[in-house]
Amino acid sequence: MRHIAAQQAGLLRGLLPAPVGQAPAHLASLFPTIVVESAARLPVPGITFWANHRWHIHVREDDSADERAFTVLHQLKHIIDHPIRRVTTAFSDADWDALAKHFACLALARELTAASA
Repeated sequence: MRHIAAQQAGLLRGLLPAPVGQAPAHLASLFPTIVVESAARLPVPGITFWANHRWHIHVREDDSADERAFTVLHQLKHIIDHPIRRVTTAFSDADWDALAKHFACLALARELTAASA
């Protein structure tokens, strides 16, 4: 599954304009059924839910732009995996969360590497 997540992250990087840190602003054009919004006083970095025939990703507005970008990509992976997650019990919630984190890290990898150089 990590290999598939890596391929998905690579494909997404090719679709998003640089910098990937601006992903929240560009996801709606790539995925019209996904709405990304900032929310005040959110107790966690982000949440994802289905409502009104769309996926909604809410991110904590007090987080930095980089943190919000990571959270959006992390939540996007949960959306991508949702159909598989519904039919398999092979992975725990922690496994799915680790996979989403891996995906988000890989999608942001080029920028993180450049920033640390």
